[in-house]
Amino acid sequence: AEAAAAKKAEEERIAAEAAKKAEEERIAAEAARKAEEERIAAEAAEKARLREIAAAAEQKQRAILNTRLEMETAERERIQAILQAEADRKAAIVEARQQPKTPEVEKALAEKYAALEAGERAFAILIDLGIVDISPDPDSKDYDSSSDDQFAL
Repeated sequence: AEAAAAKKAEEERIAAEAAKKAEEERIAAEAARKAEEERIAAEAAEKARLREIAAAAEQKQRAILNTRLEMETAERERIQAILQAEADRKAAIVEARQQPKTPEVEKALAEKYAALEAGERAFAILIDLGIVDISPDPDSKDYDSSSDDQFAL
């Protein structure tokens, strides 16, 4: 009976150790699962942070590109306006120099110049014929200094 009791006590001790070992393995497995979940969450957070950084960088680059495109478009439009004004001025000079003029045009010019004093009339005619150009005022806020380095011989 004593041997049976010792055997039973030994079996119970082995069962208790096995249960303890199983519980330790379950706790270790749970800790490993939590660590893996934390690692995956950390990786996901890092990927999200990197996506945000990339998105911000792309947005910044797009803003820089849009600003540059707007500036280039504005410059292109400014140059086109200058060229158009020059072409219009040349067309007006060609038209002013064209002879003979219709009676309606002759009458309109006579009315235009009749209202001016003699000196102003002569100056207006010289300007209209393209013989004299009005020099822009460099002190004006509208003055364009982009062609100041150009000169005529």
